Parts: sequence; C-alpha cells; structure tokens
Amino acid sequence: MRLGARSTVALAVLLWAGCATTQHLTATELARRASEAPIAAQSELAGKDVVVQGVVRGTTLAQRESIVGQQGLGQIVAERRSETLSLVVLEPGAVLCYFEPEDIAQAADLKEGQTASLDCKIDSFRRSDNQVEAVLVGCRRKAP
Repeated sequence: MRLGARSTVALAVLLWAGCATTQHLTATELARRASEAPIAAQSELAGKDVVVQGVVRGTTLAQRESIVGQQGLGQIVAERRSETLSLVVLEPGAVLCYFEPEDIAQAADLKEGQTASLDCKIDSFRRSDNQVEAVLVGCRRKAP
C-alpha cells in the first residue's frame, strides 16, 4: 500500500471514529430517557455531544448571569454580567436547547412546527413542575 493510500485509510478511520462519538437521538427519545430514569440519563449522557432531532414547540430568549473576576491595582473586582441566549424548546416540551449569543440568527430562523436537527452538548437534566427536562447547551443547527 502506498503512503498516500495509507494516509487516506487512516484519515477515514479517524473521521469514522469521530462521528461515532456523537450520539443521534430524537427529542422524544431524550425526554423519555430523562423521564424514566433521570439519574441514569445524567450519568450516561451529561457532558456528551448529541445530535437531537425534533419538532420545534417554541422559541424565546433567556438570560444567563455570570460573575467575572478581574484583577487590577492589587485587588480583585467581581462584576456581574448578563447575556441573552436563544432558547428553542423541542416537542414534547422537555428538551431545552440553548444557543450562544453569536448563534442567535440560527435559532431565529427556526419556526414553531418545523423539524430541526441540532448539534448540542447535554448539560444536565432537571426537574421542573411535573417533568424532567433535558438541558442542552452550545446548540447549533445541523447542516442538512
């Protein structure tokens, strides 16, 4: 096998391995797993990259508060900052997909009732009202 052919095979294996690490789930499946076994879902899925596909229930804006420390002139000054994030809720309503401020245009293009595929990282699962919600962060629309 020539060097170029070996390089091509090695690259293909690396690309395949990279693709294999991203799990593909429907929003309904993610919500079901969270509802049936929230501790297991947190243990198995939190921190993982996922492509989630579902129907958009709605879009809105959410605020993210953070405290940033800066050092200057021998003292540390803490400053509270607030950012606006886009929030897309997928059916059945228990999958919350947060877009970073620089990706707000991607979320703005999504319409209620539209099917969407999103690349996200699963942050956590939390109980809210009578359901367990999957919280996904760093979401971006997946190219078709």
